[in-house]
Amino acid sequence: EGNCRMEVTTVSGQRLVAHTAYPKGHQRNPLSDTDVEAKFRRLAEAVLTEQQCSTALALLWGVERLPHLRALFDILVV
Repeated sequence: EGNCRMEVTTVSGQRLVAHTAYPKGHQRNPLSDTDVEAKFRRLAEAVLTEQQCSTALALLWGVERLPHLRALFDILVV
């Protein structure tokens, strides 16, 4: 499934190992709303302004209540 194992050997020869069966974002280890917003902002900041990001997030969190998606699409125009 989502099994993840990382093994690193440092220049000094020290061996470091980390393992997780369910990495962050897996359905058994989901992202929090704060994580989702931070990821959206991190990925969108190269093309959207801070205000566009904030408005888009507000619309996305309430997308099921929007009468149509025009406002969301309009705010995502770059």
